[in-house]
Amino acid sequence: MVETVLLRRLPYPEPERLVSLFELAPKKGIAHYFVASSDFWDWRDRSRTLEAFGGYWRHEVTVSEPGYSPEQIPGVAITASLARTLGLRPIAGRLFTHEDMRPGGPSVALITYDRWQRRYGGAHTAIGRSIGLNGSNVQIAGILTPGCTSPATHRSGMF
Repeated sequence: MVETVLLRRLPYPEPERLVSLFELAPKKGIAHYFVASSDFWDWRDRSRTLEAFGGYWRHEVTVSEPGYSPEQIPGVAITASLARTLGLRPIAGRLFTHEDMRPGGPSVALITYDRWQRRYGGAHTAIGRSIGLNGSNVQIAGILTPGCTSPATHRSGMF
């Protein structure tokens, strides 16, 4: 455990430059509490010392597609800046853009390599495919490299 937590280098470019911000919730007895999205955007807009400001939010999502039973899976909503900061790369399609993050922007998702193989048999026709995510239609924008297992969001995310 010591090697994994303390000694092993994080698998991102320049991991020594990464910081993690969180909120405190002492009344709930929680030392590391998730950051509300409204606080995140406020912190990002006010930051003068950080080069990039990215965020992620974990939650369950329901994926639905014609011909398949709806499936509830763990998901992660991420910002476009976080994908680039962590050095995520698509093997097909694209990552998120800042346009994707704007209200009224395209509703898109990234999928993991494993899901691409399992659900679509590795076919590149998965790019641009419309799927249901938490009751909303989104388009698959990109497929992440093998080993990138962070899972999706109903607006922009990955699963």
